[in-house]
Amino acid sequence: MTNATQSTAIDLQEYLEYTYPKLSNSEISIITNELRNEWDYAPSFIEIEEKVRETATLADIQLYDEDEGYIHDSEGC
Repeated sequence: MTNATQSTAIDLQEYLEYTYPKLSNSEISIITNELRNEWDYAPSFIEIEEKVRETATLADIQLYDEDEGYIHDSEGC
């Protein structure tokens, strides 16, 4: 038996549009360009979400989640 690694291509722009529907096209572009420049491998969804939040925070972009409202890493600090 062999251990095969499968990877699935993720459309980062589509992911951001679905997950954060209130982001503008320019905000999505900032995040996708930054993340594409950082990865030379197929990241996991967890890694993607962590980097999305980090990049949005550094670019002063507010992320919105349909169910939870405003999300920000420094919220509550």
